[in-house]
Amino acid sequence: MKKINYDTAKYDFARLIKTIFDCEDLTKLHEKLPENIEYKELHKIGEDNKTWYHKKFYEPINNGDMEFVNVYRNFVREIITPLMHGEDFIFQRVPTFRVHAPGNVAVGGWHRDIDYNHSEHEINFFVPFTVAFGTNTMWVESEPNKKDFSPFEADYGDAYMWNGAILLHGNKPNTTGQTRVSVDFRVMKRKHYNENESKQSISRGTKFITGEYYDTFN
Repeated sequence: MKKINYDTAKYDFARLIKTIFDCEDLTKLHEKLPENIEYKELHKIGEDNKTWYHKKFYEPINNGDMEFVNVYRNFVREIITPLMHGEDFIFQRVPTFRVHAPGNVAVGGWHRDIDYNHSEHEINFFVPFTVAFGTNTMWVESEPNKKDFSPFEADYGDAYMWNGAILLHGNKPNTTGQTRVSVDFRVMKRKHYNENESKQSISRGTKFITGEYYDTFN
């Protein structure tokens, strides 16, 4: 695992999220949930990416508004590229949006990404736009099968590079009273990419190939 820092003035993710939700304090994003919508139970696998928050976030992108995606692509190009040490790589075309609201979880179930058809060669990045701590953040084991879970503690401007494909990880019910808003995404070195062996994303239903799940700068 590697913790990295970046300039939030240059990559102003939080400002864009605040605009989408008309919410000045993202730690209180749960207060923007419409009164007619309730999530009384913990999100289950397959439901954790279909909430009101997700529909609200992805709607502009699906309608052709690429402002957030363009900032994300610049982030990958300028922050992630140096971490690849000169090796060509592909990256997740659109990052995965997460909202970890009080009393709930952001990811429905403890898992390794290979459990969901991802390649063992993927490299994960966790990028929070609010303070991430305690029970409102991701908990990850330090080595495969060790199950010594610890939290990703981070402020806005921090990110984690880690091996989500093979490390068991998940969420605890959020008892902090503060919502965690974040994205995560995956990259893979080109030498490990084989389109003929690609499977399909269980959560998104897209194939793990460039042009669908992945993108490239080349």
